[in-house]
Order: sequence, then structure tokens, then C-alpha cells
Amino acid sequence: MTPQGLLEDYAKALDELEQALAEPSENQLIQAGCIQYFEFCFELAWKSVKSVAEQEGLECHSPKTCLKVAHQNGWVEEEPLWLEMLPPATGCRTPAILARR
Repeated sequence: MTPQGLLEDYAKALDELEQALAEPSENQLIQAGCIQYFEFCFELAWKSVKSVAEQEGLECHSPKTCLKVAHQNGWVEEEPLWLEMLPPATGCRTPAILARR
């Protein structure tokens, strides 16, 4: 997929996440849906970075290296926050930033 296509999908996914987060979250199903939306948005974010980086002749192969490249090139701010959103290496899919909320 092209960088433009990924960025368009990312924008749509962010809109859907914002809509889901606007719903009352007492229901576990709503909470699980919001986590899924978040994971999908994060996946699209780093894959968009990877696609743009490759187009610019930069290398990044993993989410972590892509986020570092994005920060170094001024594409994202607050690198520590983005890195905190990475899923832990323990096999648990929920990033620490979501687990504590």
C-alpha cells in the first residue's frame, strides 16, 4: 500500500477510535473495542512511518526503529510516549499505557 493510502486509513481509524472513546466505557465490550481500535491505529501509524521512511531512503524494520526514525525526522513529537505505546515483549498485547488506565 502507498504511504498516502496508509495515512488515509490511519486518519479514518483515528476518527473511529475517537468515536468509540466518546461512548460510556462501563461495558467491557466497549472497553475491548476501544483497545482494538487503539491497537489498529498504532499499527497503521508505525506502518505509515515505515512506508514514508522507505520512500525517503531511510531504513526502519520494526515499530520501535520506525518510531525513532519518525522522531529524528520531526514526523512525531514526544518519542517516549510513542515508545510507551509499543506492546511489551512479554507476549501480552496490551501496551503499558493502556493497562494502567
